[in-house]
Amino acid sequence: EKKERSEGPRTTQGPIRTNQGPDEQTMPKRRASRSHRAAAIVALGTLLQGALSFAPTNSHSSRSDRGVTTSPTQLFDFIRGEAVDAEPFNLDEGGVGLAKRTAVRVSGAVKPSSKEGTELTDMAKCIDNLTRYERLRPVEESTVGSLDDVAVICKGDGKELYQDPGSNNRVEDKVVKLAPLEAAASALTSVTGSISEDKTVVFNFLGGDDLIIGEVTEACKMLVGNLEMGSKNKIRFNSVSFTDVPAGTCSVTVVATGASAGGKEGTEASVARGELYSLGGGWATVSEGDAAAED
Repeated sequence: EKKERSEGPRTTQGPIRTNQGPDEQTMPKRRASRSHRAAAIVALGTLLQGALSFAPTNSHSSRSDRGVTTSPTQLFDFIRGEAVDAEPFNLDEGGVGLAKRTAVRVSGAVKPSSKEGTELTDMAKCIDNLTRYERLRPVEESTVGSLDDVAVICKGDGKELYQDPGSNNRVEDKVVKLAPLEAAASALTSVTGSISEDKTVVFNFLGGDDLIIGEVTEACKMLVGNLEMGSKNKIRFNSVSFTDVPAGTCSVTVVATGASAGGKEGTEASVARGELYSLGGGWATVSEGDAAAED
């Protein structure tokens, strides 16, 4: 009897816990926790379903149509809204088109700093005018020939070239040619006639939107150093960038003129002042009547 009492279950330490499952005291808490998680999952699923099933409708839609679900892609198309229905934007119209078609001219005086003219003062300080024109005007060959006080001394064309040396990275294999400098070098090979000291000499450069004024001023130095001019000759330059001119190309026309419009108007007055550009096998210039109004 004593042996049975010593081996019997001890009840003073509370219920025996095993690893086969939760006891009755912990079951209600775990069930409550599971029910909370289940409720949260159901709520989240309902929210996501509502978001994906949102169907935007117009004023003509029926109530039954509003229950139709859409995909996220359709929702994105709806969000884009006005961009989808809007007409394509035409870059050739309005202010953007005007800016694309205009010609921008930078002009100034070239001032030699030595008697030989091989050195020039800071070309950036020589710039005295920047004007935007609505267009370039074609000039007939007969117009150029009819102006007795205007003579084309030379003209040339240049094209930009960059030759990569490749993997050897040898400096001597690298070739860089700048369009304005190539145009000036070409012009110097076709000089005709002499320049009298009472004339104003005008260098007229014409390039595309990528024309760089620093390269133009370097070309001016080349022309000054190689053209036979007197110490009394006044020298000016015009640099025009125009969208219709292919990128990476440039032309230069050297003109000697009396530099007086003499009551002429329009393109004839511009040519009389020595402003003449070589364009597409013909001639072109600007007209003051086409100058864009300043803001």
